[in-house]
Amino acid sequence: MKPHHHQPGSHRARRSGFTLTETLITATIVSSALLTVIGLFSTGLNIGRDSTQTTAASLLARRIAEEAALAITTAPIDVPLTGTGTYTSSLTPIESDPGATSNPTQAAYIANWQTNDDSGNPDSPLAPGVQLLVVTVESPASVPAANRKIYRYATLVQKSQAPPPP
Repeated sequence: MKPHHHQPGSHRARRSGFTLTETLITATIVSSALLTVIGLFSTGLNIGRDSTQTTAASLLARRIAEEAALAITTAPIDVPLTGTGTYTSSLTPIESDPGATSNPTQAAYIANWQTNDDSGNPDSPLAPGVQLLVVTVESPASVPAANRKIYRYATLVQKSQAPPPP
């Protein structure tokens, strides 16, 4: 029997390419990296959406507070005031958008505001004629109340001592 001799370099030529194990390990690493990147995109989108909702809720609360403060300054001194409204995503009241009343999913925000008149309470930290105005904005309006994010905006309003204009 003749001994079998390998020619130099012939073993290397036969072993070109990757093994199945190497391919599976590479596929696992690449898929894990891709899933991580996809998860980061999803998180970034959620943060962006939350930021947009927070900004819109803040703008709506501030606008309502300004309107309510104007109503408070012209109301009689001892009358606490309250209000409520439902608003679209463009921050317009549902009542002023005729198409939105037929589609309840148009409502993006629910806003409530109320004042606290402690003028008759001697232990009140508020100065006489000053009321605490609290605006609460809930979003999104289309989900059950337990699942909504709640934003609160509070400010002090000086009530006018002069009678309201005729």
